[in-house]
Amino acid sequence: MHLDHILVRVDSLDEAINDFEKAGFRVCLGRAGKKQYNALIYFKDGPYLELLAPSTFPWFLSLLHVTRFSFLLGYFGARVAHYLGVKKRILDWAIGVGDARAYRAELACKGDFSRVRAMSKINCEGVRVSWELFAPKSFDVPFLISDYTPFVVPHPLFCEHSNGITSIRRLCYRWEEPSIKEMTLIANETLSCENDRFHVTIGAYDVMLSSSQEGVFFDLKYAEALKPLERYGIFTE
Repeated sequence: MHLDHILVRVDSLDEAINDFEKAGFRVCLGRAGKKQYNALIYFKDGPYLELLAPSTFPWFLSLLHVTRFSFLLGYFGARVAHYLGVKKRILDWAIGVGDARAYRAELACKGDFSRVRAMSKINCEGVRVSWELFAPKSFDVPFLISDYTPFVVPHPLFCEHSNGITSIRRLCYRWEEPSIKEMTLIANETLSCENDRFHVTIGAYDVMLSSSQEGVFFDLKYAEALKPLERYGIFTE
């Protein structure tokens, strides 16, 4: 089990790509083709960042969200439609579980989860990448994702950043309705609690779940380079 990736909401994908590149990140478009709704930032170690612009989603997702019929899309589809109404910067996060079908089977009698969905895309290097995922009913706990086939990073150069950053330091996710039971079940460990903050260890990373705070944190030595990205929920410590 590992922290796979973190979804960061952006209002304009082009503007966000420009801002992150100015801060020294190498940004990769989410897929081949002209129509883009996300961009990715990979690191040598740990989870990658997904810059996601819900404003670019297909019109029917907006319609289903506004009319409250997104439940027709199933748990994961409803989750994606839910992004359209979310104002927080850290939209979502994903836990890598290796074999999604096997892990889903382990959880089958313990909680309420979607079926496993097979996904694929042509990445920015023209290679078809496939993976599987499933989601809990609650939007406030992460979805779970398989390993990627044949690989997740299009090219090792996408992990090289001129600012020198090789990994994130920590994730703080703001959950609107604490789902302690579901999070404990998914992570297979008891959450520690401090005031309004809960902590859970996912692989090598400490994830803080808070009712009032959010952000992706990097090492303090990158403070000057990352200062312009604070409006995206990017901080140093």
